[in-house]
Amino acid sequence: MSVFAKGALDVGRARWFVDLQGRHARFRYTPDAAAGIGERDIDWTFFNPRGGVTLQLGPGVSAFASYGATTREPARSDLLAGEDDLNAVNVDDFGDFSRVRPESVRDLEAGVSFSRATWDLQANLYSMDFRNDIARIGAPTASGSVLRRNVGASYRRGVELDASWRGIPRLTVAGNAVWSANRIRQFTDSSRGAPVVRRNVEPVLTPRFLATHRIDVLAARALTFSLEGRYQSRAFLDNTSSLDRVLPSFYLVDASARVTRGDVALSVRGVNLGNSQRFGSGSVSSSGGVRYFVLPARSIFVTAERFW
Repeated sequence: MSVFAKGALDVGRARWFVDLQGRHARFRYTPDAAAGIGERDIDWTFFNPRGGVTLQLGPGVSAFASYGATTREPARSDLLAGEDDLNAVNVDDFGDFSRVRPESVRDLEAGVSFSRATWDLQANLYSMDFRNDIARIGAPTASGSVLRRNVGASYRRGVELDASWRGIPRLTVAGNAVWSANRIRQFTDSSRGAPVVRRNVEPVLTPRFLATHRIDVLAARALTFSLEGRYQSRAFLDNTSSLDRVLPSFYLVDASARVTRGDVALSVRGVNLGNSQRFGSGSVSSSGGVRYFVLPARSIFVTAERFW
């Protein structure tokens, strides 16, 4: 159950706003009839406020700043430690649902945007400080996933850029990029053998840099061509920040064409046109071996649409 309240106030060139959310969540678990345990539940109540200001600095130029706090409950898989069900054997280990606590984040953001006839540009700064961050720091499971536990403190800070250019008729060039610094300040790693205290490590599968760029060409009123590139920097496969457990960086190029005639549209999309072998994710097994999930090779998708 959620309750919302919003408000805004214009003062000169500034618009002040506030968003308030009250939220109550409940998790009720009804075991199988043969499990030998009774029904159990847990509930949480959260208050999530956010406020900020947008300032008009001139024609097509504005700046904003905001600060907010958000708390959320663990997922079912977190409460059950990756198990499918509770039973008489495991209920003493995590049957009280206290294994993972709710996480909270304090989010500070600021940015500036420019809008002109032929181009737009937006730049944002953000700083997110977590308490009891629900992070993948537990032991790996047989399926390759990693159990999530709370870490006392962590942060994510970065810069976001978004731009587009329309200086030539029928042509649009756009792109966005994110650079971030992400750290777990400290946690005790008990995923493999004796506990080890790790400090200032990068979270699992959290790349420092992401970027996309795209060119759209309106060749005719009903025909559009697009070319898109995607880049992702390297990311660590576990919380040790070890260089031998890394998801390599990759760059992919996709393209598409779309033709519309009346109430019918036909799209053709090519993915990974370079047909390069790249890895979209990965994990480290309980024995320490590195496993990768391969992205699809060159693929062509054809989509037909009919509008009514």
